[in-house]
Amino acid sequence: MAATSAAAILWNPIDTDFITRADNAGWDVTMLLPHQMELSLLVNASVLITFVLVVTASYGVLASRRRAKESHGANA
Repeated sequence: MAATSAAAILWNPIDTDFITRADNAGWDVTMLLPHQMELSLLVNASVLITFVLVVTASYGVLASRRRAKESHGANA
């Protein structure tokens, strides 16, 4: 999650700079990176997917611990 977030944090200012330069040049698309909009979408989607995976995994670990604790209490 940290690596994906760092990539997004580093990418967003770069993306903004490319778009600003292209806009200042009268929206010269040759100043943009190839597939720049798709790259931005991909970076932001990867952060969202990673967040969902971390939340799901954390929930699974907590539920597993809760079940283990309950089964230990029932055996005692």
